[in-house]
Amino acid sequence: QWAHIFPEGRVVQTAQLARDPITKRSEREEKEKGRLKWGVGKLIAHAPVPPVVVPFYHLGMASVLPQHNVWSEDGKEFRNGVVSWKNIRAGNRVKVWFGDPVEGFAELIAKHEQRHGPLWKMDTAPTEPRWDSLMKQWESSRAEKELYSALTRQVEAALLKLERKAKLELVGNNQTDFQAACPRALAALPPGIAKRAP
Repeated sequence: QWAHIFPEGRVVQTAQLARDPITKRSEREEKEKGRLKWGVGKLIAHAPVPPVVVPFYHLGMASVLPQHNVWSEDGKEFRNGVVSWKNIRAGNRVKVWFGDPVEGFAELIAKHEQRHGPLWKMDTAPTEPRWDSLMKQWESSRAEKELYSALTRQVEAALLKLERKAKLELVGNNQTDFQAACPRALAALPPGIAKRAP
C-alpha cells in the first residue's frame, strides 16, 4: 500500500522545489527549517514499520492548471485560490521522474532513540480514539522536532537531486515546447530566491 505525500504543503509552480511566491520561506527559514514541511519526517518517525520512501518529481502541471497567485480572505478564514480548478487545460504534457528509495532514516531514528528512548508508533488497528487524546499524542518535544527535521532533509536532498536530473533531461532533449513552470509564479519570486534556483 502506498501513500502519496506532497511535502511542500502547497501549490508550487516555479519548477523550484517548495519555492513559491505566496507562502515562501525566507532565506533564514530555509537554512533553519529546510524547504519542506516536517510532517513527512513525523510520519516516517512514527510509522509502525520502516517505510519505503520513493521520491518523485513532476513538471508540467503549470500548463494544465496554471497558477494565478491569488490569496483571498473569506471572513475569518484565509482561502488559497492559487489554481482555478474550473479551467483545466487538457492536451498538455506532465512528466514525472522517480528516484531510488531514500536511505538513512533507520540510523537517524536509532540515534534519537538511544538518547531519548523509544518513539511511539502509530496503531494500525482500527480504533476510535477521542480527538483530544489523539491530538495530545501528536504533540512533539524539541528533540522529536529535531528528528523530524533531519528525516525531512533526507527527503529534501533526494528531491533536489531528482529536480536537477529532470531539468538536465529537459535541456538535454531540447524540449522547448514543454512548460515546466508558471511564468506568473516565476515573475513573483524575489530576485534572491530566483538566483538561488538549482
